[in-house]
Amino acid sequence: MSTNAPPAGSARLPYIDALRGVAVLLMILLHAADGWLKPGLKDGLGWMAIRTLGGQAAPLFLLLAGVGVGIGWSAREASAPDRRADARRTLWSRGLEIVIAGYALRLAMWWIDSGTILRLPGIVGGGLLAAGYWALWQALPHRRAKHPRSPLLWAGAGAACCVLALLYLADREPRAHHTLVRVDVLQTIGAAMVIMAVLEPLVRARAWLACVLGAAVALLTPVMGALMPGDLPAALAGYVAPYQALPGAAPSGRFPLFPWLAHALIGTGLGRVLGRAAQRPIAAAGERAAIELAVLGAAIALVCCESIPETASLLVREPWLTPAVRVLYRVGLSMVLAALCVALASSRMPGQRSLLALGRASLAVYCVHLEFAFGLAAEPIRKALGYPGFLLGTVLLVGAMTAFAQLWLGQRDRLRLPPRPALS
Repeated sequence: MSTNAPPAGSARLPYIDALRGVAVLLMILLHAADGWLKPGLKDGLGWMAIRTLGGQAAPLFLLLAGVGVGIGWSAREASAPDRRADARRTLWSRGLEIVIAGYALRLAMWWIDSGTILRLPGIVGGGLLAAGYWALWQALPHRRAKHPRSPLLWAGAGAACCVLALLYLADREPRAHHTLVRVDVLQTIGAAMVIMAVLEPLVRARAWLACVLGAAVALLTPVMGALMPGDLPAALAGYVAPYQALPGAAPSGRFPLFPWLAHALIGTGLGRVLGRAAQRPIAAAGERAAIELAVLGAAIALVCCESIPETASLLVREPWLTPAVRVLYRVGLSMVLAALCVALASSRMPGQRSLLALGRASLAVYCVHLEFAFGLAAEPIRKALGYPGFLLGTVLLVGAMTAFAQLWLGQRDRLRLPPRPALS
């Protein structure tokens, strides 16, 4: 009998948590290398290996956002229509919560790392932004069960604070304004969850359609990129598609929905398949489904690998296919990793509890580790380490984040707080 089988009706699968934990490890590896290694070492085979491994983290998080949604839909297959509507409202509400968390994290790092919390722009502009984010958070539907005040009042007050703060900072701190509105992975994950909530009536019963929509998003990326930014302000255009920013300026969106939404949509289709399998009264049916999908994933990754001469020559002739090929390649690799995580999630596997803790506390770990990789805490070793020091530091950071994740989960359970949205 499998030790990984979830309780009946559960939307939580241990090997999915393990896969999210693997994504956290890859994320820490990439961010630590980017923040700590000497600039002259960011070349060659070692750096290429780190970029290749760590570069799989963001696609995994976006894919797992969709997988979690699809599994949740399958766990509530027999729910009444009104309960499905409640679940859909909770999904887009939590998606917006992650978007707000993404902006709040950028504000916190700007405050701490540049010391602006002690300067007038930080006190006025940052304080208004913080108040705006808090008010917007209070307006979310899944918060109103505890705070039954007018959501429109909270939303209006929050929006007004944010607009005033951004206008003030655009005048006083133009560079900070650009940093604070930049779209990062949390905003993209949250926006993807909102979009999946909107699409739920269309794709809930059609796993294949979610995958088709994901492929269409990837294929349309060059078209959308050519249209950006157009008349849209950078803060909104950064959500849509990659585009050429001003020379020397950081991009307004590192993870635009075209093509990153494709990972989440395909993940939703895969989550429906895995979730339905997990609900069968057969031991380890979900794990078997993950292993079967891994065979398909390996074939997809092989065909879409840009190191294959045929694939490389195709992309030279048809460069507009590049985003779609790269999305499919990453999805294929993720499907293979999911099968590996079936073994890693076993109670007999050393380190299983630590890996699951990292996966279940991924959002908290993401927020905290950034300070040690790029923030004020990393200042003594920023861009100063060789590979031995970087590897030792990465091991120490992983250990610290594992201990933090276990403490975080234990405290949450002690206070009987509901699980927060994962960085999935």
